[in-house]
Amino acid sequence: MSMTALKGDTAFQARSLFRSLLRQSSQFAAYNFREYAKRRTRDAFRENRAETEEGRVQELMQKGLKELQVLKVGFLYLVFFWVGGEQRYFAHGIKRVRKLV
Repeated sequence: MSMTALKGDTAFQARSLFRSLLRQSSQFAAYNFREYAKRRTRDAFRENRAETEEGRVQELMQKGLKELQVLKVGFLYLVFFWVGGEQRYFAHGIKRVRKLV
């Protein structure tokens, strides 16, 4: 496989990761969390835009994938709200209600 094909594949993976991070960020209902995650994603990609060393690029991609997992877990477990003495939250996409005594 030629070097240009590898670079093209890496660029495709980076764009795909960027879109996935932005898509997951937009899932947060809270404006501050949502905007912070989007800003952090854009800033990180801008900061490392000119990186050409293959090892460093792979390291950054792995870091981005870990950040994506953190966003997914944060969305699934940290979204909760209070309504009339009940705690309502979503875990694994399932709405749950817990009565508070």
